[in-house]
Amino acid sequence: SAGVSAGVSAGVSASGSAGGGSEQLQWGQTYEYELHLDGQPLETRELLYNGGRERLSFVMPAASLRESRVLHGSCRHPSNGGVDALSFLDRRIEDTLDEPGERPQLFLCSGDLIYADSPSLALLHIVSELGASLLGASEVLPGVERPLSEIAAHERGSMAGEYARIYTPSPHQLFGLGEFVALHILAISPALWPSEVPKELRTFHSTLPGVRRALANTPFYAIFDDHEITDDWYLTRAWSERVLGAPLGRRMIANGLAAFALVHACGNTPAQFEEGQVGHAILEGLGRAQGIDAALEAKLGLPASVGEELVPAADSLRWHFRVQSPALDIRALDTRTMRAFPSSDPHAPPDLLSQRAIDSQLSDFSGLPILLTPAPMAPPPRTATENAFLKLRYRLTRHSRIEQDVYLPDRGDEWDPGSSFFERVLQALPARWVCLGGDTHLGYAAKLEQARGSSAIFCSSGMQRETRMRRLRQALGFGFPWPFSRHPTIASSAMQMDYVASLPDQGGHRLEYLAKNNIGELRFGGEDGAILAQHRLWWQDGAGQLRSVHHEIPLRNESASSGQVPCKP
Repeated sequence: SAGVSAGVSAGVSASGSAGGGSEQLQWGQTYEYELHLDGQPLETRELLYNGGRERLSFVMPAASLRESRVLHGSCRHPSNGGVDALSFLDRRIEDTLDEPGERPQLFLCSGDLIYADSPSLALLHIVSELGASLLGASEVLPGVERPLSEIAAHERGSMAGEYARIYTPSPHQLFGLGEFVALHILAISPALWPSEVPKELRTFHSTLPGVRRALANTPFYAIFDDHEITDDWYLTRAWSERVLGAPLGRRMIANGLAAFALVHACGNTPAQFEEGQVGHAILEGLGRAQGIDAALEAKLGLPASVGEELVPAADSLRWHFRVQSPALDIRALDTRTMRAFPSSDPHAPPDLLSQRAIDSQLSDFSGLPILLTPAPMAPPPRTATENAFLKLRYRLTRHSRIEQDVYLPDRGDEWDPGSSFFERVLQALPARWVCLGGDTHLGYAAKLEQARGSSAIFCSSGMQRETRMRRLRQALGFGFPWPFSRHPTIASSAMQMDYVASLPDQGGHRLEYLAKNNIGELRFGGEDGAILAQHRLWWQDGAGQLRSVHHEIPLRNESASSGQVPCKP
């Protein structure tokens, strides 16, 4: 472990101020920075934009809603079709160099940055080799009691079932710490890829220079979904008890979380990684240990046992985080490691947040709340007819009832707007807010109405999840034919949720949902204190041109006692 953590343990620090003086950085301003290693500046020419600044740069979030520019996305699988939409961020920066007020200020990833459960065979070989180099040793896997270097690719599927007790197909599941770290690095930079890239990965690899440049010039925050570890991670109480009770299952989860901490969490919440804090203890522990022990597992948030809820240790690393500007209060919700399992049925879908998670993650709002959630709070826009077709398909393929109802359609990861859990979440939130989510591999919008106000839910997914079936669905038209295009209203005593079609494009088409690779862009309009949430889904057409689909939802606020600080555009 020393190889992967020694450099990170030393720390990456940032110093400087506006104009080299003592004044603080200002909201909405553009700042330049340099990278130094051992006191020497690093060459960053390939990360600069033609006609742009002479150093790496970023824009601070704006002080007002009207000037805020937030982009987001989810779900990047290198082996899927289409052009990786995270590269569209690079193109948006390049297109706005002459318009500083239009340049992206933040990029938020709502999960599935990597697919650790399903890399292609070619990518698995690259990841395994790089992971071994990063660690400097071959990790001995508990339960299997064999070094990772001795395990052939074709053995991973049986290992996942026998030793990790994962029962969904994971033929190329990652297990080692070095592998998880390697895949995270390969997903955002071309620097450590081999000189000969396999044919099936060349399209994805070709976009990485732009991805790397964009992330070097934009503040970037990420929360995990499930594929950062494995599909169905903590989906139900039965899954959690079974996999956490298997030594290889626990090690797999711990290694995946440790890798996320090394690559992403230390940037999301740097204060947790300062000396004397839990993140710093994790980095030191990884540098000393030959493998993650029980003490490190606890610091990473693995529960000692599973009951009615997942309860991490009180002093463990916190994965949820908050990003604030004078206008926005961004909350990235950890809906994975702080779940509750209120049903007596161990296979029942969970509450995505336990009550203690609601209390800790949804309180003390200031400015307009922006909720970054792995799955959007509006579930995928499926009609009753489409649900019936899905059930019939699962039955014809002889899947079990549990697979039909929970696992295969990922129902356990969806928000249930009609549940008492959803009502408790609404009670914890101010009168109006915006949710940015992913996970569904579709882009769409929904409006949520309560007596005290209205809110907007925008889904951008996935950045690289195009398949032949999704392209076929999109080719059928902007409005999917009956009976799929008529989305019923979801209503309860607490709220009403309606799916919102896009504004007409130049051809007069209105979009119910987008199945192309995309990223979303959130901005705001409105007059006289009214807030209009504006959302664009950016995608690429056959000619290589960026196009967008536009949704607008007004955010009404009838409650002066909602606890929200007024924030005028």
